Amino acid sequence: MTGTERLVTVPLREMWPHEAVDFTPWLADNIDLLGEELDMIFDTPETEVPVERFSADVVAMNDQGEMVLVENFLNPSDHRHIGQLVTYAAGLGADYAVLVAESLRDEHRSALGWLNDITRDGGVGFFGVEVAAWRIADSSPAPQLRVVVEPDNWRRNVHSTSDSSGLKALYAAFWAGFLPLVHEAEPRWRGTKTPQPRNWMQFKSALPSVKYVIRVRKSRLVVQAYIDTGDSETTSELYGWLHDQRSDIEVAFGAELAWHRLEPKQASVVNANYPDDVNIEDRDTWPDMWEWLVPTMARLADALDPVLAGY
Repeated sequence: MTGTERLVTVPLREMWPHEAVDFTPWLADNIDLLGEELDMIFDTPETEVPVERFSADVVAMNDQGEMVLVENFLNPSDHRHIGQLVTYAAGLGADYAVLVAESLRDEHRSALGWLNDITRDGGVGFFGVEVAAWRIADSSPAPQLRVVVEPDNWRRNVHSTSDSSGLKALYAAFWAGFLPLVHEAEPRWRGTKTPQPRNWMQFKSALPSVKYVIRVRKSRLVVQAYIDTGDSETTSELYGWLHDQRSDIEVAFGAELAWHRLEPKQASVVNANYPDDVNIEDRDTWPDMWEWLVPTMARLADALDPVLAGY
Protein backbone atom coordinates (compact mmCIF):
# COMPACT_ATOMS: atom_id res chain seq x y z
CA MET A 1 0.00 0.00 0.00
CA THR A 2 1.38 3.40 -0.96
CA GLY A 3 2.22 5.59 2.02
CA THR A 4 0.39 8.85 2.57
CA GLU A 5 1.51 12.17 3.98
CA ARG A 6 -0.40 14.55 6.20
CA LEU A 7 -1.35 18.07 5.26
CA VAL A 8 0.10 20.38 7.90
CA THR A 9 -0.34 24.08 8.51
CA VAL A 10 2.57 26.47 8.04
CA PRO A 11 2.89 29.51 10.33
CA LEU A 12 2.16 32.60 8.27
CA ARG A 13 5.25 34.38 9.57
CA GLU A 14 7.37 31.52 8.26
CA MET A 15 6.09 32.20 4.76
CA TRP A 16 5.88 35.99 5.07
CA PRO A 17 8.12 37.25 7.92
CA HIS A 18 7.08 40.89 7.60
CA GLU A 19 3.56 41.97 6.74
CA ALA A 20 4.34 45.18 4.82
CA VAL A 21 7.62 44.03 3.26
CA ASP A 22 6.66 40.45 2.39
CA PHE A 23 2.93 39.78 2.49
CA THR A 24 1.54 42.96 0.91
CA PRO A 25 3.84 42.74 -2.16
CA TRP A 26 3.09 39.01 -2.46
CA LEU A 27 -0.64 39.68 -2.37
CA ALA A 28 -0.30 42.36 -5.06
CA ASP A 29 1.84 40.07 -7.24
CA ASN A 30 -0.68 37.24 -6.81
CA ILE A 31 -3.85 39.30 -7.02
CA ASP A 32 -5.28 36.70 -9.42
CA LEU A 33 -5.52 34.24 -6.49
CA LEU A 34 -7.69 36.69 -4.62
CA GLY A 35 -9.61 37.34 -7.83
CA GLU A 36 -10.46 33.65 -8.13
CA GLU A 37 -12.00 33.69 -4.65
CA LEU A 38 -13.92 36.93 -5.25
CA ASP A 39 -14.83 35.93 -8.82
CA MET A 40 -13.20 39.07 -10.20
CA ILE A 41 -10.54 39.80 -12.81
CA PHE A 42 -8.10 42.50 -11.73
CA ASP A 43 -5.98 45.05 -13.51
CA THR A 44 -2.45 45.73 -12.22
CA PRO A 45 -2.73 46.63 -8.50
CA GLU A 46 -1.04 49.44 -6.61
CA THR A 47 0.40 49.12 -3.12
CA GLU A 48 0.67 51.62 -0.26
CA VAL A 49 -1.83 53.97 -1.90
CA PRO A 50 -2.04 57.34 -0.06
CA VAL A 51 -5.26 58.06 1.87
CA GLU A 52 -4.81 61.43 3.57
CA ARG A 53 -2.00 60.85 6.12
CA PHE A 54 -2.18 57.07 5.82
CA SER A 55 -1.85 54.44 3.08
CA ALA A 56 -3.99 51.54 1.91
CA ASP A 57 -2.21 48.21 1.42
CA VAL A 58 -3.48 47.21 -2.05
CA VAL A 59 -5.86 48.93 -4.48
CA ALA A 60 -6.87 47.43 -7.83
CA MET A 61 -9.50 47.97 -10.51
CA ASN A 62 -11.51 44.99 -11.65
CA ASP A 63 -12.69 44.38 -15.21
CA GLN A 64 -15.99 46.11 -14.40
CA GLY A 65 -14.11 49.35 -13.75
CA GLU A 66 -14.77 49.07 -10.00
CA MET A 67 -12.21 49.97 -7.34
CA VAL A 68 -11.33 47.19 -4.89
CA LEU A 69 -9.49 48.09 -1.67
CA VAL A 70 -7.58 45.35 0.16
CA GLU A 71 -6.27 45.62 3.73
CA ASN A 72 -4.14 42.72 4.93
CA PHE A 73 -3.16 41.54 8.40
CA LEU A 74 -1.10 38.48 9.36
CA ASN A 75 -2.89 38.09 12.69
CA PRO A 76 -6.49 37.53 13.76
CA SER A 77 -8.70 40.50 12.88
CA ASP A 78 -8.89 43.43 15.29
CA HIS A 79 -10.92 46.61 15.72
CA ARG A 80 -8.13 48.77 14.32
CA HIS A 81 -8.06 47.02 10.95
CA ILE A 82 -11.86 47.04 10.65
CA GLY A 83 -11.72 50.80 11.24
CA GLN A 84 -8.93 51.24 8.71
CA LEU A 85 -10.89 49.27 6.13
CA VAL A 86 -13.93 51.52 6.49
CA THR A 87 -11.86 54.72 6.64
CA TYR A 88 -9.80 53.92 3.55
CA ALA A 89 -12.85 52.74 1.60
CA ALA A 90 -14.56 56.07 2.31
CA GLY A 91 -11.43 58.09 1.54
CA LEU A 92 -10.82 56.37 -1.79
CA GLY A 93 -14.47 55.98 -2.80
CA ALA A 94 -13.97 52.22 -3.21
CA ASP A 95 -16.68 49.96 -4.62
CA TYR A 96 -15.50 46.94 -2.63
CA ALA A 97 -13.41 46.63 0.55
CA VAL A 98 -11.62 43.39 1.44
CA LEU A 99 -10.03 42.52 4.78
CA VAL A 100 -7.51 39.67 4.48
CA ALA A 101 -6.47 38.30 7.87
CA GLU A 102 -5.20 35.12 9.50
CA SER A 103 -8.70 34.66 10.90
CA LEU A 104 -11.80 36.80 11.33
CA ARG A 105 -13.22 36.95 14.83
CA ASP A 106 -16.96 36.39 15.16
CA GLU A 107 -17.61 40.01 16.14
CA HIS A 108 -15.76 41.24 13.05
CA ARG A 109 -17.63 38.86 10.75
CA SER A 110 -20.82 40.29 12.24
CA ALA A 111 -19.55 43.84 11.72
CA LEU A 112 -18.76 43.25 8.04
CA GLY A 113 -22.14 41.57 7.58
CA TRP A 114 -23.86 44.57 9.18
CA LEU A 115 -21.94 46.94 6.89
CA ASN A 116 -23.15 44.92 3.90
CA ASP A 117 -26.72 45.13 5.19
CA ILE A 118 -26.72 48.92 5.55
CA THR A 119 -24.93 49.53 2.23
CA ARG A 120 -26.99 47.02 0.26
CA ASP A 121 -28.55 49.63 -2.04
CA GLY A 122 -25.62 50.91 -4.06
CA GLY A 123 -22.98 51.27 -1.35
CA VAL A 124 -19.66 49.55 -0.70
CA GLY A 125 -19.49 45.75 -0.65
CA PHE A 126 -17.39 44.26 2.16
CA PHE A 127 -15.49 40.96 2.09
CA GLY A 128 -13.67 39.07 4.82
CA VAL A 129 -10.98 36.65 3.62
CA GLU A 130 -8.88 34.30 5.73
CA VAL A 131 -5.36 33.39 4.65
CA ALA A 132 -3.56 30.15 5.51
CA ALA A 133 -0.54 28.19 4.31
CA TRP A 134 -0.16 24.41 4.00
CA ARG A 135 2.59 21.89 3.35
CA ILE A 136 2.72 18.18 2.54
CA ALA A 137 5.87 16.52 3.89
CA ASP A 138 8.84 18.56 2.62
CA SER A 139 6.93 20.40 -0.11
CA SER A 140 7.02 24.14 -0.55
CA PRO A 141 4.24 25.88 1.39
CA ALA A 142 1.05 26.57 -0.54
CA PRO A 143 -1.09 29.62 0.30
CA GLN A 144 -4.86 29.44 0.63
CA LEU A 145 -7.37 32.30 0.58
CA ARG A 146 -10.93 31.63 1.74
CA VAL A 147 -13.88 34.02 1.66
CA VAL A 148 -15.80 33.95 4.96
CA VAL A 149 -17.85 37.17 4.60
CA GLU A 150 -19.29 38.55 1.37
CA PRO A 151 -22.05 40.93 0.24
CA ASP A 152 -25.53 39.44 0.24
CA ASN A 153 -25.85 39.56 -3.55
CA TRP A 154 -22.65 37.52 -3.79
CA ARG A 155 -24.07 34.50 -2.00
CA ARG A 156 -23.97 31.28 -3.99
CA ASN A 157 -26.44 28.44 -3.69
CA VAL A 158 -28.59 30.04 -1.01
CA HIS A 159 -31.90 28.74 -2.29
CA SER A 160 -32.26 26.05 -4.92
CA THR A 161 -28.61 25.26 -5.53
CA SER A 162 -26.95 23.45 -2.66
CA ASP A 163 -23.68 22.31 -4.23
CA SER A 164 -21.35 22.93 -7.16
CA SER A 165 -22.93 20.23 -9.30
CA GLY A 166 -26.31 21.93 -8.84
CA LEU A 167 -24.83 25.26 -9.86
CA LYS A 168 -23.29 23.72 -12.96
CA ALA A 169 -26.66 22.26 -13.91
CA LEU A 170 -28.22 25.68 -13.44
CA TYR A 171 -25.73 27.31 -15.81
CA ALA A 172 -26.23 24.53 -18.37
CA ALA A 173 -29.99 25.14 -18.23
CA PHE A 174 -29.50 28.89 -18.63
CA TRP A 175 -27.38 28.43 -21.77
CA ALA A 176 -29.74 25.76 -23.12
CA GLY A 177 -32.50 28.35 -23.13
CA PHE A 178 -30.28 31.08 -24.55
CA LEU A 179 -28.64 29.27 -27.47
CA PRO A 180 -31.81 28.66 -29.56
CA LEU A 181 -32.60 32.37 -29.32
CA VAL A 182 -29.16 33.48 -30.47
CA HIS A 183 -29.11 30.84 -33.23
CA GLU A 184 -32.45 32.08 -34.59
CA ALA A 185 -31.47 35.76 -34.46
CA GLU A 186 -27.79 35.45 -35.40
CA PRO A 187 -26.87 32.60 -37.80
CA ARG A 188 -23.17 33.54 -37.53
CA TRP A 189 -23.08 31.89 -34.10
CA ARG A 190 -24.94 28.66 -34.90
CA GLY A 191 -21.63 26.81 -34.63
CA THR A 192 -21.77 27.20 -30.84
CA LYS A 193 -24.23 24.46 -29.97
CA THR A 194 -23.44 22.90 -26.61
CA PRO A 195 -24.68 24.50 -23.37
CA GLN A 196 -21.79 24.63 -20.91
CA PRO A 197 -22.01 23.90 -17.15
CA ARG A 198 -20.11 27.07 -16.25
CA ASN A 199 -20.75 30.78 -15.86
CA TRP A 200 -19.47 31.84 -19.28
CA MET A 201 -19.72 31.00 -22.97
CA GLN A 202 -17.74 32.31 -25.91
CA PHE A 203 -18.55 33.02 -29.56
CA LYS A 204 -16.35 33.77 -32.56
CA SER A 205 -15.46 37.19 -33.94
CA ALA A 206 -13.94 38.35 -37.23
CA LEU A 207 -10.46 37.80 -35.72
CA PRO A 208 -9.34 34.53 -34.07
CA SER A 209 -7.58 36.36 -31.25
CA VAL A 210 -10.83 38.07 -30.17
CA LYS A 211 -13.80 36.19 -28.73
CA TYR A 212 -17.21 37.45 -27.71
CA VAL A 213 -17.77 36.18 -24.18
CA ILE A 214 -20.87 36.25 -22.00
CA ARG A 215 -20.18 36.02 -18.26
CA VAL A 216 -22.60 35.65 -15.39
CA ARG A 217 -20.65 36.60 -12.27
CA LYS A 218 -22.62 36.49 -9.06
CA SER A 219 -24.82 39.57 -9.52
CA ARG A 220 -23.25 40.75 -12.79
CA LEU A 221 -24.09 39.98 -16.40
CA VAL A 222 -21.53 41.05 -19.00
CA VAL A 223 -21.05 40.78 -22.75
CA GLN A 224 -17.42 41.36 -23.62
CA ALA A 225 -14.90 41.27 -26.42
CA TYR A 226 -12.05 39.24 -24.91
CA ILE A 227 -8.75 40.10 -26.58
CA ASP A 228 -5.82 37.68 -26.30
CA THR A 229 -3.36 36.93 -29.10
CA GLY A 230 -1.36 34.55 -26.93
CA ASP A 231 1.38 37.14 -26.54
CA SER A 232 1.31 40.11 -24.17
CA GLU A 233 2.99 42.53 -26.58
CA THR A 234 0.76 41.83 -29.58
CA THR A 235 -2.33 41.71 -27.35
CA SER A 236 -1.44 45.17 -26.05
CA GLU A 237 -0.90 46.42 -29.60
CA LEU A 238 -4.27 45.09 -30.76
CA TYR A 239 -6.09 46.54 -27.77
CA GLY A 240 -4.36 49.91 -28.29
CA TRP A 241 -5.29 49.88 -31.98
CA LEU A 242 -8.93 49.26 -31.09
CA HIS A 243 -8.87 51.82 -28.30
CA ASP A 244 -7.66 54.46 -30.76
CA GLN A 245 -10.95 53.87 -32.60
CA ARG A 246 -13.04 53.85 -29.43
CA SER A 247 -15.22 56.78 -30.42
CA ASP A 248 -16.25 55.27 -33.76
CA ILE A 249 -16.79 51.83 -32.20
CA GLU A 250 -19.04 53.23 -29.47
CA VAL A 251 -21.03 55.25 -31.98
CA ALA A 252 -21.59 52.06 -33.97
CA PHE A 253 -22.53 50.17 -30.79
CA GLY A 254 -24.88 52.93 -29.69
CA ALA A 255 -23.55 53.44 -26.15
CA GLU A 256 -20.39 53.76 -24.11
CA LEU A 257 -18.38 50.61 -23.44
CA ALA A 258 -16.05 49.77 -20.55
CA TRP A 259 -12.45 49.32 -21.75
CA HIS A 260 -9.89 47.54 -19.57
CA ARG A 261 -6.35 46.25 -19.92
CA LEU A 262 -5.98 43.23 -17.65
CA GLU A 263 -2.21 43.41 -17.29
CA PRO A 264 -0.32 41.42 -16.09
CA LYS A 265 -2.87 38.82 -17.19
CA GLN A 266 -2.04 39.63 -20.85
CA ALA A 267 -5.66 39.79 -22.02
CA SER A 268 -7.78 42.94 -22.39
CA VAL A 269 -11.56 43.35 -22.55
CA VAL A 270 -14.24 45.65 -23.90
CA ASN A 271 -17.40 45.25 -21.82
CA ALA A 272 -21.10 45.94 -22.19
CA ASN A 273 -22.72 45.61 -18.76
CA TYR A 274 -26.30 44.62 -17.96
CA PRO A 275 -27.90 47.59 -16.18
CA ASP A 276 -29.28 45.65 -13.21
CA ASP A 277 -28.07 43.08 -10.69
CA VAL A 278 -28.89 39.49 -11.64
CA ASN A 279 -29.47 36.25 -9.76
CA ILE A 280 -28.88 33.15 -11.87
CA GLU A 281 -31.01 31.14 -9.43
CA ASP A 282 -34.10 33.21 -10.23
CA ARG A 283 -35.28 31.45 -13.36
CA ASP A 284 -38.14 33.92 -13.80
CA THR A 285 -35.57 36.60 -14.72
CA TRP A 286 -33.84 34.53 -17.40
CA PRO A 287 -36.09 35.73 -20.29
CA ASP A 288 -35.22 39.37 -19.49
CA MET A 289 -31.53 38.49 -19.44
CA TRP A 290 -31.77 36.64 -22.76
CA GLU A 291 -33.74 39.52 -24.29
CA TRP A 292 -30.85 41.85 -23.44
CA LEU A 293 -28.03 39.45 -24.31
CA VAL A 294 -28.94 38.57 -27.89
CA PRO A 295 -29.14 42.10 -29.36
CA THR A 296 -26.32 43.41 -27.16
CA MET A 297 -23.85 40.78 -28.35
CA ALA A 298 -25.01 41.36 -31.93
CA ARG A 299 -24.49 45.13 -31.60
CA LEU A 300 -21.03 44.61 -30.10
CA ALA A 301 -20.08 42.30 -32.95
CA ASP A 302 -21.53 44.65 -35.56
CA ALA A 303 -19.46 47.48 -34.09
CA LEU A 304 -16.20 45.53 -33.74
CA ASP A 305 -16.14 42.94 -36.53
CA PRO A 306 -15.73 45.43 -39.41
CA VAL A 307 -12.84 47.02 -37.53
CA LEU A 308 -11.25 43.67 -36.65
CA ALA A 309 -11.51 42.54 -40.25
CA GLY A 310 -9.19 45.38 -41.21
CA TYR A 311 -6.48 44.52 -38.68
